[in-house]
Amino acid sequence: MDPGQNFTVQTWFAGPVLMHQSVMAFFLTLLVSVVPLTFSTYPPLLDYPSHIARAYIIHNWNELPMLQDWYEPNSFLLPNVAMDLIVLLLTKLFSVDIAGRVFIALTLGITLGGCMFLYRCIFGYLSL
Repeated sequence: MDPGQNFTVQTWFAGPVLMHQSVMAFFLTLLVSVVPLTFSTYPPLLDYPSHIARAYIIHNWNELPMLQDWYEPNSFLLPNVAMDLIVLLLTKLFSVDIAGRVFIALTLGITLGGCMFLYRCIFGYLSL
């Protein structure tokens, strides 16, 4: 090959794909990334126990007088308020532990979807 010649590598995943292919790839990737949440006792996130404890305290504050003696939920002006709000909403449907896992899955899905959306905006098409 001539050193001055342009060299490109064509792979099986280069180029545009159909919408249903990208949606299937999205959900398959999301499924693979969420599966560990179902098999681990505690998700391996450094501050996850603190967030879940805070959600449990806020969710059960009215029912447990012991919590009222030690904790006073007076401010939502925190940088991580999204988890507090969404997990508290999800505790109406699930336990605090399941709500935390659903929040992590939603976060992974939004991150993956954002990457796909950004790729679509930059290149004008979806690709694997």
